[in-house]
Amino acid sequence: MLKIVQCITLKKLVILSLILKVTMFCFIGSWNNGGIADDRSMSYEHYAQNILKHHSFIPVQPISINNLKPDDRWKYISFQYDTYRMPGYPIFLAIVYLFGGINPWAAIAVQILISLISVILVYKIAIQLTLNESIAKIATLLFCIDIHSIFIANLLYSDTLFVLLFLTSLYYFFDGYKRKKVMQIAISSLFMVFASFTRPVSLMFPVILIAILFFFNKGAIKWGIKASAIFGVLYLTLIGGWVLRNHNVYDRWKISSTGGFNLLMYYAMSTESQITGKAPEAIKIAFQKQADSLGFMKMNNVFDQSDLYTKIGWDYIKVHKMQYLKTNVEGWIHMMLSLGNPDLVRMMGWEDCKGSEIVSLKLSNIANNFSTKTKAATGIFIAFVLLLQYLGAVCGLCFLLVRKNYLVLFFVLATIAYYLVITGPIGTYRYKLPIVFIICIVSGYGYYNLLNKRLESQAK
Repeated sequence: MLKIVQCITLKKLVILSLILKVTMFCFIGSWNNGGIADDRSMSYEHYAQNILKHHSFIPVQPISINNLKPDDRWKYISFQYDTYRMPGYPIFLAIVYLFGGINPWAAIAVQILISLISVILVYKIAIQLTLNESIAKIATLLFCIDIHSIFIANLLYSDTLFVLLFLTSLYYFFDGYKRKKVMQIAISSLFMVFASFTRPVSLMFPVILIAILFFFNKGAIKWGIKASAIFGVLYLTLIGGWVLRNHNVYDRWKISSTGGFNLLMYYAMSTESQITGKAPEAIKIAFQKQADSLGFMKMNNVFDQSDLYTKIGWDYIKVHKMQYLKTNVEGWIHMMLSLGNPDLVRMMGWEDCKGSEIVSLKLSNIANNFSTKTKAATGIFIAFVLLLQYLGAVCGLCFLLVRKNYLVLFFVLATIAYYLVITGPIGTYRYKLPIVFIICIVSGYGYYNLLNKRLESQAK
């Protein structure tokens, strides 16, 4: 088996990734729908066109809350896309549109091409962490066949660009860490800023990297402190630029209005749905009525409205602490095991179905993923890929522990834990994409060592 692995080259893996994503592109028919799957895709599209046509992040034709139906008012903050969405992905789309015209399918094509760089980065990061080319090849192969990464690369979502920027930051970080190069650490910080400007989920991730510089740097403590300072100062300064922009425009020192909205309309909503069994839409409308009774409609600042959501959300969570914790745990499990096959089947045009907005581990909900032949066939294939990744990852974690490779072990567990906590109860397959690479690397480490052990036993 190891001889087969040795025959695999990085070029072949990149070509494999390209073939799989182009095949998905053809099946989905992205040149017809432009990869626009839902309101999220549409908001990115509007944001990008606003930047391109009006050279401004601020919507030229903002939506007034007074023009929304009472049952749609809960969506208001999400319509204010210059505060709700980070600017990175819309800027990327605007650049593509500048050179190729406003064709969302062209952005998808570019997205597929840049996703191939992520394949190369997984290979290089795997070598940085394991110092073994065979492990890197196995890890990259597992990354290439990840169906969720292939699928999302064909939609107008920010995830593919985010993963590329995130992996680029990690590559330069470990390069700087290994070679004790401050310049590489600075470049890593810069790309982490770009990643956070694309999706704010990585805003606090530098804490993990700085912890590595502090606690896994024996014999170079002064360099670790210097590198941490450079990473932190550069990161905070550049992130602060967007905060300053929001202060200048909205008079609030905030980076995004996403926090309050997500806390109430997703985190608290998911908990309430688990408790009462009510539909998500009905719960959101009820929360909005509560916000209206506290003056939401009279507020003229979207960040104040987000703060009100935050207060209502935390007040709710304080009353339902244990259920909220249970919902979080279910969200974490769901994120790791979610097949996403209803969405895939719908986008393929095989069936008119849609995944649930509520995370649930009830047998009836799980069975619904296999309720038809197409959903069952797609689900079984995805489950097989997940099984390959997770079995190898469990073995890899055991080998890392036995061999006391604490740096890699810390990075793996901290990265996975970080994104689980950030995602909370709304865990679905697309929120797992930032950790797929590390699962694949650990899995490659596991399979390589298992194969080595088998060869050693045969030799005896």
